[in-house]
Amino acid sequence: MRYFFLSFVLLTGLTFAETPQLGNASYEERLLARRIAEFYKDGDYDLVKLQIQDFFKEHPNSPLKDNLYGLMGDLFLSEEKYDKALSNYREIRSPKILEMTLLNKLQCYYELSEYKNIIKEATLLISKDPKVLGDRENELYFLMAESLYREALKESDELQAKELATMAAGYYEKLSDHSFGEVPLFALADIYTLLGNNIKAAKLYLELASDYPAMREELYFRAAGAIAAGEPDEAINLYEQVIEMEGKFSKESAFNQLVLYFQQENYEKVLEAYPAIQTTIPREQIATFDYIMAKSYFSLGRYEEATAPAKSYLSSAPEPNLQVKNSLLILMTCAQKQEDINLFQSTLTRFEKEFPGDPELGKAHFMHAMLLKDQGNESDVLTILSELLSEKACASERESLLFEHGYLSHKLGQYEQSRDSLRRFLIDFTGSEREKSAWKLYLASSLELQREEGEYTKEHFYDDLTRALSQKDLFDQKEVAEYELLLGKIAYDLHRYAQTEQMLKSYLTKVSEPIQLSEAHFLLALCFDKVQGEAANCCTHFEKVLELNPEFREKSLVHLHLYNSYLGLKNDIADPRGAEELTEKAASHLFAAIEAGDHEVKRENRLWLADHYYEKARPFLDNHSILSDNEKKQLVTIVEKALPLYETALTKRGHFITFDEKSLYLEAQALKYAELMGVQGNHSKKISILTHLVEQQDNHTNWNWDYQKKALFELAKSYEKKSDLEKALETYSFIARREGAISSPLINIAAYHSAKLRFALLHASQKNEHNPEVHEILTQLKELQIRKNSASEPIHLEAALEYATVRANLTPEERRDDRYLFFLGRMVEDFNEKEDMLAQSYHDDLENSNDKKALFTAYMKFVDAERLRMAAKKKQKENKLLEAEELNEQALAILFEIESNDLVKEYLHPRVIQSIEAINEAESFS
Repeated sequence: MRYFFLSFVLLTGLTFAETPQLGNASYEERLLARRIAEFYKDGDYDLVKLQIQDFFKEHPNSPLKDNLYGLMGDLFLSEEKYDKALSNYREIRSPKILEMTLLNKLQCYYELSEYKNIIKEATLLISKDPKVLGDRENELYFLMAESLYREALKESDELQAKELATMAAGYYEKLSDHSFGEVPLFALADIYTLLGNNIKAAKLYLELASDYPAMREELYFRAAGAIAAGEPDEAINLYEQVIEMEGKFSKESAFNQLVLYFQQENYEKVLEAYPAIQTTIPREQIATFDYIMAKSYFSLGRYEEATAPAKSYLSSAPEPNLQVKNSLLILMTCAQKQEDINLFQSTLTRFEKEFPGDPELGKAHFMHAMLLKDQGNESDVLTILSELLSEKACASERESLLFEHGYLSHKLGQYEQSRDSLRRFLIDFTGSEREKSAWKLYLASSLELQREEGEYTKEHFYDDLTRALSQKDLFDQKEVAEYELLLGKIAYDLHRYAQTEQMLKSYLTKVSEPIQLSEAHFLLALCFDKVQGEAANCCTHFEKVLELNPEFREKSLVHLHLYNSYLGLKNDIADPRGAEELTEKAASHLFAAIEAGDHEVKRENRLWLADHYYEKARPFLDNHSILSDNEKKQLVTIVEKALPLYETALTKRGHFITFDEKSLYLEAQALKYAELMGVQGNHSKKISILTHLVEQQDNHTNWNWDYQKKALFELAKSYEKKSDLEKALETYSFIARREGAISSPLINIAAYHSAKLRFALLHASQKNEHNPEVHEILTQLKELQIRKNSASEPIHLEAALEYATVRANLTPEERRDDRYLFFLGRMVEDFNEKEDMLAQSYHDDLENSNDKKALFTAYMKFVDAERLRMAAKKKQKENKLLEAEELNEQALAILFEIESNDLVKEYLHPRVIQSIEAINEAESFS
């Protein structure tokens, strides 16, 4: 069952368009390359190939050679001339172009069935970094998976075939979209079946069944069989659907469905389903179904009906096995329920013969004893029970065995044996429905033993009675009061703290003076603090201490206990709102404990509280400069609480701490500390913190730091905030250079800021199109624009706007507005492009994120507003003031709408304000 097809969206010409060596080409090469590009844009691909051939003749050593080989390969590939395409790809020597064309080269191998070459070359790239392929990474995994699987199908060595299939499955599973249709699903279903991974295979069978209705019966049957062990309910449902189809799998499905009901212990369904298959059961399976019916009737308490199939199964004389043992136990239980002593004894005899020494034998003897008990032979019963206890047999019936032995021993006057059995019962079977009766018998035997002279003393009786008093509803109110009075007198001397608790509760009902009450609540709280699961009571009593005596002698300790207790309670509840309330209470008490200052508070606790305040501040941090007055007050209050906590934890004698490998967890805390310093406007302090952190990161590069990039980035931002642009540029550039490529949102941001600052720091005389440094800046901005991905936005959009702005400013003033409009148009054209795979992936990602899509929309609206503003400016120059005013009003409406969008506050907002001011200024002069 295999279905193959392959449909790649080729990025034909991409290698040519993104060449990094273009700047090294000669003027003549540039002209010829431009001509090739123009023919390519016109769609004249035959001319393109001819032009490339001419280019190779004229410039055999051109730095553009590898790019053009890539373009030729892409063109032949698009024409399905795989040999010719492969021939061109093999001429490429540049590692970067090799990477960029590798997928197209691999497709050629695929179409030519050269799967081993795919595995060889794809493995090499994957071992390095497949991320260089960007959005085409899935194509690599698909080709790798297909090649591995096809090789697995040809492999004669079973172990080697499974190894290849396992590797193929790993790559199929990496595919995150549906670009390859059902091919991966059928392949994975085959592979999972081959590897015995039935659950995954079943899932795919079901997915494929909906697309292939002609195969639905078989696919459902296979899926049901695969998931029967793990998901029996779903398997039953699938079997039911197969049965209803009345096809060739219907009969086998009915048998399997009944077996699943049995395995699920859904015995009523077993009995309902049995008549429909009874007449079609093969002779060799009749004994099995006798067992199933016996077990089903038995499990439903229908002992008389269970007897016949159990006898029938056992009469088939099977070899001793688990089902034989279970059938014998079933038959003995049925005999017991029907009080058939003869059937019981004959069955027990066979059980002893076929399963000597089996643990269930004790259970059988216990059942025998209970039958004898019903006949009134208590002395013989006690003998059997004592033997069972001494042999430590009958583990499954130990609860009943201990209770019955205790009861009969007490009844026959053997009180020490009775107390011993009942004591073990009460220890091992807390919560039993016979627990209350056991306690009554236990105390009755204890009372009898107390009257006799022996080892049993009043202190033993005291312990027994203490345990009895802890049982709910064992005594009436009068008895409880009497026993509590008796025990309370000596509880303290005996260090019986549970009794101490009772004493204190009684004490609290008799006093009213706040100081005394606070001391009692304090001691009660400490008692509860020692008992697992009593955190709520602990909190109640500690809170009462502070309520009764706000200046309690160990106030700080009380606050710390409350902090720990509320945190403990928070971890035990699922309600987020309740958990948040408990967290707030814990934080409030920890803050109070620190303020009280009469008890040492650990660094970890201070950092927990600092982090708590940091999390409360987070909603305000990104936009703290544009908050309302009320929000600013809230933020100031939170930051003022958090900063001293971070400072105490992260500084020593006024100096930032020195890290070691055990304290690396403080790295993240240092960044939060620095961030809050920046929020407070203390950028010098923030820079100092970050500088110390970065120095330690640089001094110990072998340590497992988590935030080296972030620390550098925050340092760069701080320099920029402080208007130290040269240091900001140095830091941003270092971040961008260190990675070697634009590969993450953080690196993209750094690259953008470094390009922007480089241009800002140029002298006016250097800002011209002939300056190589300006070329580098423009290239960096364009590279950011080209390599756009939604995760880094709005950086790519910002880079495009900055590119348009810089290019316009490099133009003589009389042409500046037109050039600005031109580059804005190019930006719109580029960002709305959806034809190639990268662009499509970019827009698909935007569709999957409401925030990113809204951000993109805001930037496109800004471009619209700018174009309207430029058009208005042109109308003003033509003295068409009414038309200019109308255009400006349209632009302002868009700009005001964007200004209110919180998503654009960090980057686009300043541009919006600048445009609004420019319109207002222009209107004032019109």
